[in-house]
Amino acid sequence: MNKICILILILLLSFLNSCEKPIPACGYGDAEEIPWLQEKQKLYIQGDVYLYDHNGIDYIGISDESSSIDGCVAIFDCEGNLICYYGLPHFPPCDIGLSPRKLLYSFDYSN
Repeated sequence: MNKICILILILLLSFLNSCEKPIPACGYGDAEEIPWLQEKQKLYIQGDVYLYDHNGIDYIGISDESSSIDGCVAIFDCEGNLICYYGLPHFPPCDIGLSPRKLLYSFDYSN
């Protein structure tokens, strides 16, 4: 009986540890709570949402790089204002150094 309880406890703990916790962004506990973000990402068929940092300030990137030949990343401040684009042929190009990006989540409206 003890072995069964221990096995159940191990399985439960491994399940709890495997759950991904959202990464806080722009003052929200979960990026999917950012009011303007859902509307901006609807302009893309599918893509990824990333968190960037520049001098301690959060920036959000919406990328269609994985679903488009000429994909780019649109960089927004926490108010939803477009700052710049990474990738051609868009302007304004990014001239600020952003930290390595952290994937917040992916989306797909193609279905």
